[in-house]
Amino acid sequence: MLVEPKVLILDDDPVITDLLAEVLQQEGFKVMASNSPKDVLFLAKQFLPDVLLLDIMMPEIDGYDVCDFFKRDAELKFTRIVMLTARDSLESRVKCYKAGADVVLSKPFEMDELREVIHSQVRGKLSTQQVFYDLQTQAVLDRTAQCYSRKYLDRRLSQELKRLERYKRTMALMLLDIDNFKVINARFGFGFGNEVLKDVAQTLRQDLRGSDLVGRYTEDSFLIVLPESTKLGARSVATRLHDDITSLVFLKKKKLALKATIATVMIEEPQKLEDVFGQLEEKLHEAQDLRLGRQVRD
Repeated sequence: MLVEPKVLILDDDPVITDLLAEVLQQEGFKVMASNSPKDVLFLAKQFLPDVLLLDIMMPEIDGYDVCDFFKRDAELKFTRIVMLTARDSLESRVKCYKAGADVVLSKPFEMDELREVIHSQVRGKLSTQQVFYDLQTQAVLDRTAQCYSRKYLDRRLSQELKRLERYKRTMALMLLDIDNFKVINARFGFGFGNEVLKDVAQTLRQDLRGSDLVGRYTEDSFLIVLPESTKLGARSVATRLHDDITSLVFLKKKKLALKATIATVMIEEPQKLEDVFGQLEEKLHEAQDLRLGRQVRD
């Protein structure tokens, strides 16, 4: 929740902007006012207001153009716009709403009404932002394991493969599978299984560089992306990850200790994403069949 919601006022009459700024500051808003439509476009990018209080009839650029600018800008498009107009016709109001206004108030307006409108628009803007943030987070994060989601990793890995082709670099990919995870879920319950996944993901993150990526691949496996890694470096990382995961002990469940299998592939030339995953899965299955719990196949 914002401690000090921000209101940007644009009106070519300084008497009006000064009056509105004083009133809204007393209401607890952080206020920026301008009498120049051209300047306000620059100021808005710096100020990032929650609400824009906008006059329609101004020289050089009218309120409709300013409104359109806000709705097209990625950083300003969620700003709630309250348009003030001396033209109280139906045609004028419709034009305002078509331009992107959220509320249209006629001049002269009641200050009490304006206060309530701005408070309402701030709440609405925060609610919209939260929904947008939640949707973005759902697309990026696996909420159960608290690491990157498979969908997000697919997108990032595709980008890394393009960089590899462009800059002639190498990359290591790892697939870490928690052995007998379904048995853990069946014996101790899904709630405990989720805690295991969170602890594994946290341990992996702590062992990796800031540029490395870790995310959930399947129910019981994690995909690890090591950009610009050598074969020797990847082998060292895999050994460390295996040792740290298998050293995890869950005392509440009779000292349950985990076992894990890790497969690694080195990517040195452009490949399709599905081919990369196919190689990883094949190596993981081979390692599991041969019970290579901590050996990493090259």
